Amino acid sequence: METNRVQSRSAAQTRGRRGTPTNVRPSRHIGRRLLMVAALIALLEFLFFQHYNSLLTGAGHHSHKVSEKIIHQEQTEAQLAALRVAALRKSYPLVVESPNHQYAAYAGSDNVLHMVNLKTNKSVFSSAFPNTVTYLRWLRNDEVFVGENAGNGQLVLETANLLSGGTRLIQTFAGLSPTANFVKITDSPYTNDTYVLIADSSSSVVYHYDTDGNLFQTHFGGLDIRNISVSQTGDILYFEDYAGGTFNVGYLTQSPHLNHWSVHLIQTNAGLIGCVGNTFYYADVNSQGLATSVFKYNLATAQSTFVANLKNPVVARDIDVSANGSIRALKGPAHYAILNNNTNA
Repeated sequence: METNRVQSRSAAQTRGRRGTPTNVRPSRHIGRRLLMVAALIALLEFLFFQHYNSLLTGAGHHSHKVSEKIIHQEQTEAQLAALRVAALRKSYPLVVESPNHQYAAYAGSDNVLHMVNLKTNKSVFSSAFPNTVTYLRWLRNDEVFVGENAGNGQLVLETANLLSGGTRLIQTFAGLSPTANFVKITDSPYTNDTYVLIADSSSSVVYHYDTDGNLFQTHFGGLDIRNISVSQTGDILYFEDYAGGTFNVGYLTQSPHLNHWSVHLIQTNAGLIGCVGNTFYYADVNSQGLATSVFKYNLATAQSTFVANLKNPVVARDIDVSANGSIRALKGPAHYAILNNNTNA
């Protein structure tokens, strides 16, 4: 009887042990499936981010290559433009480059004004003028001042427009010295105030076109003006004069609503470089009238600040100051033609 109970209990235990795996097996399968799904998701995420990262890396590398290519192309075009301008200056006495360095205007003994695209080297303008062309200066990137000598003390100022292909008479200046010529035209891009310097070897006159286009003669108290430059906002005219064998720089102010001018000296033994914005740059000059160092002048404080020494003395007008204040010496006038004399004009 006891044996039967043992057998019965043993059988029950066996049935219990056999029954337990029947209930646990499904949960184990679900757990494994969840682990496999999680592993698959992790793998997919890893592959996705690897692919995404490769795309970003590739895009960045491509963008860097494109930037390098653009910079290299711009440098090549700038070098090519400089070579073309240099070649023109070997053949023509008057060559000026546009402010954006995309065009060059030039004229020869035939008094024909040409404009050329420096990138393509193709002519974009050509027009003959009735008088001897002695002066060129870009007014903007699409227009050029053309100064002509009509003889008998008469100078003619016109403009040539690249876009319209036409020319326009601005002014005829009469009663001048037979040897007088255009020396410098300077203007404010904000107010359109324009100053015209005309001079011979010993005297000068400066005319001012105001914002309304009215023409006035400016007065420097008898100073012999050799160079001029107007501030960006057009309210201050800086000048260089020559007196008793000395070059000096200063500025001119005008009383409101009055044709009264006041002359202010900045520095003796100095040559005018020009304005960058409203900052005026000038150079110390040696006994030969050549620039040796560069300074900038603060009108508000009436103080000069040293900028740089020059490796080799040059004429002050041949110094160029960029928008960021860097200095370079040019082989020829940067933006205007100068009388062929021994002054620093």
